[in-house]
Amino acid sequence: MASVATEVAPDRGERLLIWVGFPLVGAVAGGLVKALAGWAASWEWVPAHDALRLMASLRNPWGKVGLAVLGALAGAGVAFLAERDHVRVTVDDDQVTLVRDGVRDPYRQEYRRWVEDHPDLPAGLNGLLKARARALEQDDREDLAELDGELAGLGVVLREVKRRQYWRRVRTDA
Repeated sequence: MASVATEVAPDRGERLLIWVGFPLVGAVAGGLVKALAGWAASWEWVPAHDALRLMASLRNPWGKVGLAVLGALAGAGVAFLAERDHVRVTVDDDQVTLVRDGVRDPYRQEYRRWVEDHPDLPAGLNGLLKARARALEQDDREDLAELDGELAGLGVVLREVKRRQYWRRVRTDA
């Protein structure tokens, strides 16, 4: 029987809401800056009181339009950051795949398939990976989670593909 993958990601409506909503909210906020500045300038204790009074006293209607445009641009910047941070998760019988901003794991090429007594791993790590392979065969999720934690503590990152273990060392760029 073929594996059916489940994908969780923002849909078109959510993305449209982000790209329309944030700039719209920014434009409204920018357009209200002059009114808010006048309101805030009415309180003597507010920091930058003189600057707020000056902003509130401006009579040029293009200033309000300019602030609304700046607000819309700021909102578009926030929408861009939100888009960049979207994560798509795909789950199937054999693996879980995370894709962020259309880019997969930047360390993907550093993973190596584990085979018993791999010469690049110390004996202790080989033992943990052997125990993990056994837990993987038996689908013992509790033991897998515990072993993953121990391996992570020793600086080893794992991923599984079709019940095969791939490992890499954590980089310590100091």
